[in-house]
Amino acid sequence: MFKNLKQKIKNRFSYSLLSEDDNIDYFNLPCPEDSASLWKRLTFGWTERMLMTGYFNGPLDMKDVSDLPEKTKVNITATYLDNIDYTSKYPLIKQIYKEF
Repeated sequence: MFKNLKQKIKNRFSYSLLSEDDNIDYFNLPCPEDSASLWKRLTFGWTERMLMTGYFNGPLDMKDVSDLPEKTKVNITATYLDNIDYTSKYPLIKQIYKEF
């Protein structure tokens, strides 16, 4: 029963999400979150390719996972953490409130 259901799902999504070309290195391509529409961002639709690849083809490799968006990389976010006053009570909450 589950095998039949799995095959139906695979047939439905095979048009674009499950390509037979396993040689594509998605890690070196731009993050799909950067170009996703508002609806895709709200529903995490930009992760479909990675989720379907992991579900149908087994464990993911680094080439199957997209790189992080630029705004969430460490070299960008570390500057916000440099100015935290750790001597006060609840320093991280105060810093978040002050920065945003």
